[in-house]
Amino acid sequence: MLTTTDPRSGVSAATDLEPTTDEGVDQIARWAASAAHELQSRGREFRARLLDAMAAGVLEARAALVAVAVSETGLGVARLPGEGG
Repeated sequence: MLTTTDPRSGVSAATDLEPTTDEGVDQIARWAASAAHELQSRGREFRARLLDAMAAGVLEARAALVAVAVSETGLGVARLPGEGG
């Protein structure tokens, strides 16, 4: 079981996450290589639509993502937008 630590308070908490095994990392790398090949074969227009959909999903989940980022990094809400580039 992996834990997380709030950098502001130093308090650790359990998560429901398990460490990834070496074999699991290898499998994920194979899936990524396969996905890269598939995406390349789909063409630029498909990839552009996919990126637009992914961006929309991130924007839709922004509040939840910011809450997690604040708790995991210790950065304040005001500072986070500047960290994204």
